[in-house]
Amino acid sequence: MKKSSILRFLAICVLSLISLTQVGANDVVFRSLVAPSETTRFREINRLEQNVERLTQSLDSVVEAIERHGEDASGERPPEASTVALCELIGRLKTVAAQSALVRLVKYDRLEVSMLAIGQLGHHQYTGSIDDLKDLPKREAYLDSYAYRFSVIRSLIEMKHPDATEALLSLRRGLDGQLVYHLDCYFDEQTLDDFNGDEKRFELFSKRVAESEELQNSAPTDQPEARLASVSGFRLSESEPESLQRMRLAPQQYYGIEIHSKRLLFILDHSSSMKDPWYGMPRLDRAKGELIKAIRALPGDVEFGIVAFHTRVHQWNNGLVEATVENKDLAIEFVRGLGYGDRTNTYGALRTALDYDADLEAVYLLTDGKPTIGELVSHQSILMDILHRNRFRHLNLNTIGVAVDGFTQGFLKRLADESGGQFRLAR
Repeated sequence: MKKSSILRFLAICVLSLISLTQVGANDVVFRSLVAPSETTRFREINRLEQNVERLTQSLDSVVEAIERHGEDASGERPPEASTVALCELIGRLKTVAAQSALVRLVKYDRLEVSMLAIGQLGHHQYTGSIDDLKDLPKREAYLDSYAYRFSVIRSLIEMKHPDATEALLSLRRGLDGQLVYHLDCYFDEQTLDDFNGDEKRFELFSKRVAESEELQNSAPTDQPEARLASVSGFRLSESEPESLQRMRLAPQQYYGIEIHSKRLLFILDHSSSMKDPWYGMPRLDRAKGELIKAIRALPGDVEFGIVAFHTRVHQWNNGLVEATVENKDLAIEFVRGLGYGDRTNTYGALRTALDYDADLEAVYLLTDGKPTIGELVSHQSILMDILHRNRFRHLNLNTIGVAVDGFTQGFLKRLADESGGQFRLAR
């Protein structure tokens, strides 16, 4: 055999060996990442994190593993922490291949996986994926799920790119409540620099924002005499005094927390400790009074629900209802009828909120003590579980503490802070 033929044969063997070795390595990566044990999964994740070349070469296996995680998840059991970590690992690569991998996951049928990928595209500003994100409102999930809409809107906001900003302005017309509030805050912050110094483009954008706000402000309302304004305002009667008009331009508040959402859930603790005095009255009586006041002030275009809890968790209704006069009267009757329960099942109440309604935007939880019963009772365990589950719900969790100790105060504050909500001590 000629020397050149021998060299060619050896080169083919070496290349084949390298190829087989890589396939074997990828197979090992995939098997480790879909292992039943989270410990095994995270051991492989740590190896990939420390070896960018290995991660890049195994990208297809990583994506396939994430898709397998999605298949294994269920409504009761969201994707594991390892799934989140893998999506974040891809996001941090910041390569064209990583962008393609995330876009593939965005199109995956399992919505929780899709939302994780959407979040990574925005967080790491993969601006080459903006067109892919702009197509997502055509997806059925965008119409059916507040969490999915939130993911798309937040990702486009985080892009900080004029193409994404203009897309958001177009999407605003089909949105309301909490998402419109976020968008309007974002639009207010835009400057010429955010449009790369393109004066003509920025002026056109500013004009479109003004036209959008004017259209929103001129829209008719169902109950103008009873409605407080959302962040975008509403049409006021010309005959009303100026002082009343100014009052209505402010959003409704509950314990000093502004309400911008159109679909909200009140959660009220009525455990035995709520019998203790608070500023000369039982805690529960004061809390009922504030909740009744908030219910009465709800605009007619809002949907709401109520959950009350002690040892058991019970709902006033099976889902969100419109804030009609009749529904508000029925809700107030329910609140007035609440008596004193037993222990404090905070975890059960929060899990009920997460599963309550696909369009729910915000939760307002009032409690006076640390959790004492339920599937989880320690502050840290509840935080880890609820905040992980909320990655796939994006609920705005607002918390109100009534005479709570320092540990419970810290728990409630962290729950609010890490979900985009606010914490208040009831006064």
